[in-house]
Amino acid sequence: MQHANWICQSQWVDPSLAPQFSPVKLIGEEVGDGIIVRWSENYTARKRFYQENTATKENYLHQLRGLLTNLQTLIQEILRLTNSLEASIIAEEEYEDRMKQLEPQVTAVYLRSSEMELAPYECQQVNSSFKSAIAFAHNIVLPFSVRGQKTWNNKQRRHFVVDAIDNYQKEMRRLEMLIETLR
Repeated sequence: MQHANWICQSQWVDPSLAPQFSPVKLIGEEVGDGIIVRWSENYTARKRFYQENTATKENYLHQLRGLLTNLQTLIQEILRLTNSLEASIIAEEEYEDRMKQLEPQVTAVYLRSSEMELAPYECQQVNSSFKSAIAFAHNIVLPFSVRGQKTWNNKQRRHFVVDAIDNYQKEMRRLEMLIETLR
């Protein structure tokens, strides 16, 4: 989704600039002295859309925390299972069965994240980090989806899980620091 709502674009290219170095010419109205202007046809509609669908900082953080609470509970279970598998406390089959059960739950949280209101300007960095974290969380269980089971073998799945857990944990540390800066 495009989050920029420009009103006008303009371009002026120095006539002495060699053609091979010239940027792609903007399609618009020549207004004089080589200046080209293009007005947005969708500005008003987009402005209304953003005004109606952008959360306040407080509401955005409330929605975010709700999803993170659900997600972190699921990820803690996944970490417990993965550590138990690595310590040979549970068998591979039990691990796979439980991960297959957790996959639709994590996927549901991942999909609910797309239903959140748009992040306000001051939360854009938090939103970007959150989107990355939730994508990494989804990547942890993706190998246990129906399609993932058909696509990857056990060794590949374990590699993907370990890699995605590492990425998730790094991004969560970043996200927590960013959330802290908003207080």
